[in-house]
Amino acid sequence: MDFAIFDRKEIEEMFRQTYERMPEKIRQLAVDEFGGVEEWKKHFWQL
Repeated sequence: MDFAIFDRKEIEEMFRQTYERMPEKIRQLAVDEFGGVEEWKKHFWQL
């Protein structure tokens, strides 16, 4: 999916909704892989 069509506010909202609906186990995998929620969020925004 090309996220270039979304502005920053829309991407932040997508991230927030995605994160809120994730099972805790999946959240922990993302934190383990990226080093924290903020680091994962930065990666998410770069997609």
